[in-house]
Amino acid sequence: MLKLSPLSHAEQEKHFKLLKARFDAQLSSSLIAVGKWSYDRSLIDHLKKSLRVVLLGSPAEIETFASDVVNRFSAFSSYAASRKKSIYPNNDKHKNTLTIINACFDYEWFSRQANGWGAYALVQAYNVRICPYCQANHVNLHVKKAKGAQGTAAFQLRPPLDHYLPKSIYPYLAVSLSNLVPSCAQCNSGVKTAGDPRGKGFAHPLDATKISVQFSSKGTLRQNLNGLLHADDVVLTLTGLDGPSVNHLKEFRLRERYDWYRHEVKDLLDRDEQHRDLNGKLRSVIARELYVLGFLEANAEKRALGLCLRDIYSELAP
Repeated sequence: MLKLSPLSHAEQEKHFKLLKARFDAQLSSSLIAVGKWSYDRSLIDHLKKSLRVVLLGSPAEIETFASDVVNRFSAFSSYAASRKKSIYPNNDKHKNTLTIINACFDYEWFSRQANGWGAYALVQAYNVRICPYCQANHVNLHVKKAKGAQGTAAFQLRPPLDHYLPKSIYPYLAVSLSNLVPSCAQCNSGVKTAGDPRGKGFAHPLDATKISVQFSSKGTLRQNLNGLLHADDVVLTLTGLDGPSVNHLKEFRLRERYDWYRHEVKDLLDRDEQHRDLNGKLRSVIARELYVLGFLEANAEKRALGLCLRDIYSELAP
């Protein structure tokens, strides 16, 4: 629903420099560890030659790259997909290849980088507070207790980053810059999970495809015409205005999830009625936009539920 602005050239180069150094170091040590055992040398060479595309490619470029790998290295790709489905075929060559790839493109290592460039710095660089997938929740930092530590050192901040193309299926894209999307925990692990969006017509927060969703509370009626409005009275509808938007609604189950926020919609409708009940002088002094909506319409994308509340506010006649 929200689009992210691409990171600056300097930030992209930070990412490339850090991950290339990691790739080079881990490739050398992994090949030594593998020794005489077999692995897919052609795939590893292909990844090495394509490293800049892998690490810095646009959403379209890394999806094309993934499709090419699936076609050219179908046996390994099937092996990786099988492991994602908890099927563990016995193939030493593919197992060794996957071990090398996981070491060279290690997301867990990247996410632990607290100083300089890392997952935390990446989220800060995007300067995004609201989940681009749902626009209902904040991009919160995960707090994890560190084993054996005491006091403030006992907690580690770990920002949630969604792998748009799942790293379980495409392990070589585990640290690709445009494959790391700041998101809320619900979208990242509760809804989207590890489903494969490749080739299904979904929009990426970094591509040019705009997600257009219309929110409406038309049809809301009090059960008791002379009584208070209740949350259960609220009818909230979400409509995708084009194909990618319809796909997005279904993928992230936004209709079901937004139904939870009928209380916030009810509050807005209550404030609208309260403002209408003000006498003329007060109504002219108290700005309707700030009183009813609670923020400026221009700032809707910066507020959780902002787009939903803005649409409903707009459909209420002044």
